[in-house]
Amino acid sequence: MRVYILLVITSFCLTACGGMYVYPSSSINEKHLRDSEDLKNIVLGLKHTKGMNYGWGRKPSAPSDMDSLILALNEHKIFKEVGYFHDLKNNPDVILDQYRDTKPEFRGMHGEAGGGLCNIYLSILTLFIVPMYCDVDEEVKFTLTNPNNKECNTEVNFHRSVSEITGWVAPLFYATPNWYSKSTDERNDVYSIRYKEYAVSKIVENRRSFVEIAKCK
Repeated sequence: MRVYILLVITSFCLTACGGMYVYPSSSINEKHLRDSEDLKNIVLGLKHTKGMNYGWGRKPSAPSDMDSLILALNEHKIFKEVGYFHDLKNNPDVILDQYRDTKPEFRGMHGEAGGGLCNIYLSILTLFIVPMYCDVDEEVKFTLTNPNNKECNTEVNFHRSVSEITGWVAPLFYATPNWYSKSTDERNDVYSIRYKEYAVSKIVENRRSFVEIAKCK
């Protein structure tokens, strides 16, 4: 009977009492749009790197994968043209490859990373009196190369945060604008939209790297 009660409590906390942080709305502001003028004449070609070792981080998936990045950059018209290298209508000025959205050694948010409370087993043993709270700072990294001079290249990176809460305190987080229940479809939609906006803002903030590589002789 006790085991059954424990399973019921665990199941409830993992569904109804689970929340996830999403990025603030309007990550792209007027300053980003003004600054992106430097990129309007650049054709950006993206390439998947064959044989790339993603490690525990695994290959990026939506919304932090390359497909999502291309869609977001085109939606906001940041570059003259953006697409996979073989799909471009114009010759690329810059090639983006070796893209990853986590460090190779990243092992997830179950005690290996995410803070002292990021331990589902501790939460289960305490019947979720001690909630599981994971806050991970991950790194998005890629390489920019001038297609006409391979020696002209540089690495660009920015950080993305992934935060989750599971336990009795989770509903309290829903009162804030950037936390959503993990059990709602709305959370998935909002997270996807806002993350892509956030990624675009970070690309614009690193615009000098794109411009320097494009002009490199």
